[in-house]
Amino acid sequence: METKISNSSVCQININDVEVSEVTKSIYDYSNREDEITALVESIGSIGQKQPIIVIENDKKYLVLDGVLRG
Repeated sequence: METKISNSSVCQININDVEVSEVTKSIYDYSNREDEITALVESIGSIGQKQPIIVIENDKKYLVLDGVLRG
């Protein structure tokens, strides 16, 4: 499923193809976000993901640009 939106496209991709870059992992502080992450997991589980993550394709993988907590 792919929908063109201006210069962007919306599509479903396999979660196994999504990665968080090492740079993002090194600068993003997850330690104090456990409650927020838990709430996101519960919300996505019950009503689905309302806002998609933003990714860029890189060597047949997709790096997360926005939505690290949701990815």
